Amino acid sequence: MTGPRKEPLLPQIPLIGLIGLVALSAVIMAVFHQAATAQQLWAIMASIGIATALLPVLLYLVTFGLAMIFSEIGAAAAPAQEQERVHAPTAEMPEQK
Repeated sequence: MTGPRKEPLLPQIPLIGLIGLVALSAVIMAVFHQAATAQQLWAIMASIGIATALLPVLLYLVTFGLAMIFSEIGAAAAPAQEQERVHAPTAEMPEQK
């Protein structure tokens, strides 16, 4: 890369959002734990539903993550090109180099 990143690597998420995400993850892990250890039918069905809802999201994240990685690799491998000078139409001609 030629310079520092313009956008942050991680988005700016409020603390209450992170606490909520951790709590939701804990509930989901508790449901998976009940399904795996206690073999409760409600937990098994809920685990299937959660997995069905999260699989497309995970595939989406992986696909766009790979696309971002490949674009970074391609940008780093491509030679740096000098920007072509573009003139907007004006009443007088710009100076030529």
